[in-house]
Amino acid sequence: LADFDKAVARFTGTERKHTARELLQYHYAFLRGGTRPFGKFWGTAIYGQCDPAIAPEAVTLAYDMGARYVWFWTSDHDHHLPWPEQLALARTLRQHARQHPRGSLAGPPPTLDTAIVIPNGYFLSLENLWWVRVMDKEGKNDASLKYRRLMQRVLNAVHQCFDRKASFDI
Repeated sequence: LADFDKAVARFTGTERKHTARELLQYHYAFLRGGTRPFGKFWGTAIYGQCDPAIAPEAVTLAYDMGARYVWFWTSDHDHHLPWPEQLALARTLRQHARQHPRGSLAGPPPTLDTAIVIPNGYFLSLENLWWVRVMDKEGKNDASLKYRRLMQRVLNAVHQCFDRKASFDI
């Protein structure tokens, strides 16, 4: 969370302590937002590096936001999620789904409060994009400044949604 807070503050100029739920909502807003216009399904993956303290919330929040898939990384040494953790998360998700049934995935998607739309040809990243040809490492040329303004506007819109407890896609 500290890395996420620091990355967001670089663009917004405002320090804010995000919750694990907000971090997850931010990332899931991209996954859901990228598939919804095309009537496709989305999901999340749990890697071995996932903080075990937030992994249960990661799978249940994804379910609550409409995810159809949850993947567990199981094959390589760097990302592998141990089998007992996979079972525990699958049980957590199954119990959550029993307690929070949702409508048919074939039915209409739930209505959102907000859609945060970015211009065609752009993508959002909390990283330094110095390697993108039109931007500079110091972030001072026109393209870098334009990108910084876009990120600031998007993150301000995201924070407004957090504050209103609004559902949103990006």
